[in-house]
Amino acid sequence: MQAAMRKKVADGAKVVNRWLTQAQCTGREDTYTGKRRFPRFTWREHFTVVVLDEGPDRVECFATTRDISAGGVGLKIRHRIAATAVVRLVHEETGETVHGRVRFCNEALGAFFVGVEFIQAPPACPTLAATNATRFVA
Repeated sequence: MQAAMRKKVADGAKVVNRWLTQAQCTGREDTYTGKRRFPRFTWREHFTVVVLDEGPDRVECFATTRDISAGGVGLKIRHRIAATAVVRLVHEETGETVHGRVRFCNEALGAFFVGVEFIQAPPACPTLAATNATRFVA
């Protein structure tokens, strides 16, 4: 189990690229270019979000993606997540896992829209201490 988890963390960039390719094939590109570094594509998938910053009482919730880019993913969830929280995103269908840092959590009617920036953990820290996490994309 531990080896499988390390492999999933180590292959995070490959997983993100696979998801982005899928979104490019099935979704629509957002043409807004304002302050975005990467193009976004609509993408509707189901995930489990595990908040890793909550100590022993970890928070888990289900999410549906709204869009994805090389830098992160937009989610729709039913629970507030603190900005800067480190999360594990687990794809419901494939079990693929990546990590991210919450950049915003905006309340909407009956849900929250959450922006998550993809990050990867250093090999010595599979639980992703927030201070040691690095980004996938420069």
